[in-house]
Amino acid sequence: MAKKKKQITIEQAVSDCRALFNIPGSAHSKEEKGHFLIDKREFERFEVVNKLMDYFRDKAIIGGGCFIEPITLLWTAFTIKPLK
Repeated sequence: MAKKKKQITIEQAVSDCRALFNIPGSAHSKEEKGHFLIDKREFERFEVVNKLMDYFRDKAIIGGGCFIEPITLLWTAFTIKPLK
């Protein structure tokens, strides 16, 4: 039987991901309104995906989700936003 995931708000997920990726302390990565740009000089794409998978393993966003964008050269981009 699957363990029930902790329900969190979009705001809580954004706040936690800021801490997870050291934003605003980062010199290169940034976040604005739930849209994250993680500079590859700080974290490779696979590291970002693994950190997000570990974080969301036991959590679910109430009425929202985390969406990783297609591959880019300089950034790993993801957005935490409401489901539409």
